[in-house]
Amino acid sequence: MGSTLITFRDMEKELSRHWALAIGKFVQLQPIWSNNHISLHTKIVFYKACISSTILCGCKSWALTQAQAKKLNAIHMGFLRKLLGVKWWQKLSNEEVAAICNIELIPVMLSKTCMRWARHMVRMGNIRLPRKILFGGLVKVRVRGWGRLK
Repeated sequence: MGSTLITFRDMEKELSRHWALAIGKFVQLQPIWSNNHISLHTKIVFYKACISSTILCGCKSWALTQAQAKKLNAIHMGFLRKLLGVKWWQKLSNEEVAAICNIELIPVMLSKTCMRWARHMVRMGNIRLPRKILFGGLVKVRVRGWGRLK
């Protein structure tokens, strides 16, 4: 799937790309979601493997605003509600839907993934490129000596 190098302002483009990919995957798997012979547990396993991994691919390096995290969570909850067949008039909260599916909300998944990546970065050797980038070790700082500039 891949991620692109982006600036903070271009985060919306990256998120839109992930949303579109997740929606495409969800539509492709529509025969599984609508099949009554497949158990809810199996559908949730498919969802976690295909859809939530598509939504969160590359999230280790994201710097999201609260509004962007809310949008991600709204899409996630919309998928889970369609998967369960929950209608809007049933008025189930997001926490209730997540509890029925035994799946976490997107902000919790994001924080767990970022913390796991941070722990990995701390254990990583000092010569590895990702650690150098994170801790700013790529730029050699030249300390100017005493005296006049030449």
